Order: sequence, then structure tokens, then C-alpha cells
Amino acid sequence: MPNLTIDLFASFFSVWHTVRGAGLISYVLLFLAVVGGLLQSLPITPARFRPFLFALHTTAGWLGLLFGLTHGLVLLFDQYIGYDWVDIFIPFSSKHEMFSTPAGILAFYLMLIIMLSSDCRKYIGYKIWRKLHFVAFPAYMLALYHGLTLGTDTGLPFVHALYVSTGALILIFLILRIAFSLLPVSFSCFFSHNNKKKSMKTKEG
Repeated sequence: MPNLTIDLFASFFSVWHTVRGAGLISYVLLFLAVVGGLLQSLPITPARFRPFLFALHTTAGWLGLLFGLTHGLVLLFDQYIGYDWVDIFIPFSSKHEMFSTPAGILAFYLMLIIMLSSDCRKYIGYKIWRKLHFVAFPAYMLALYHGLTLGTDTGLPFVHALYVSTGALILIFLILRIAFSLLPVSFSCFFSHNNKKKSMKTKEG
């Protein structure tokens, strides 16, 4: 009976299942982190939601990195392809999927830089921090490309729909972010002022 339980556990949590699960969770968390940052930066976002969006942005970002690291490290135990430490951590070193594999590695490093810059914001300054945060979009696109082209679950309707819908949402929010940045400052101030007034009324009520 104990051996049967161990066999069932091992079959369910096999190396390949763990790699796939960790990779998919990492992607979803990265999506939430980017969406949280984008919504937080939009002037039309109510002020009362900003603390939650900031927490979502930060927490999802670090958890996404943790699952991304797990996704890569578990591949060291894969016997089918045979990855080593260099293949996992050095882009373009693996002969397996010369573009899809390094896309995932680069996405991980870019997100690591972004998250570290957030924690070190008071040391590096606002301008550098802001410029580094624009790297989040290439990082997300690399992760999306990695999942679409290398993910073994991409053929499943649910997973494919997840990639397409999340990618479309990021594109929509990014367009909104760019559109508001191109508007005169007075328009952004108008939206921000209205959101603050609504937030104050909510607290008073």
C-alpha cells in the first residue's frame, strides 16, 4: 500500500508535470504583475484600488520569478532532453529549441532586474527605475512566445485560449497607457483629481 501511494504520487508529480505546471503558473503570475502595474499607472483607475494593485504587482512578480526558477531547475532532472546548469541559466547555450528556450531564460532575467529595481528604487532613483520598468513588456512578450512555442500544453483549447486572452488584455492596457501618456497633462490631472474626490466621498460616506 505505501509503495502504491508513492508510485501514484510520483506519477502525478513527475518531472514533466512539475515543469509544465510551474511554467504555466509563472506565466499567469507574470501576467498579473504586468496588468497590476499597467492599471496602477492609468489615471482612470480609482485611487482606492491602487494599494491593492501595487500589492498584486509586487507579490505576483516575485512569486512568478519563484515559479519560473522552479520551472527551470526541475528540468535538471529531466532525462528526455538532458538539460544541464549552463542550458538552464545561459541563453542560447542549449541546442534544444534555439529561440524558444532562450526566450524563457531572458524573460526570467528581465523580470528579475525589474523586481530588484523596485526594491532598490530609493537607491537608483525614480528615472532609472521608470526606464527599467519599460522592460516588463519585452519580458512578458518573451514569456508569451516561450509558452506558445515550447509549452506542451499549448495545443489544449483552455491553455491556448489563456495565452490569447491574456496577450490581448496586455495589448489593450498597453495601448490605453500609451494613449493617456500622449494626452495633455491637464487631462491626466483631471482624471486623477476626479478619482481622488470619489475616493474621499467614499471614505466620508
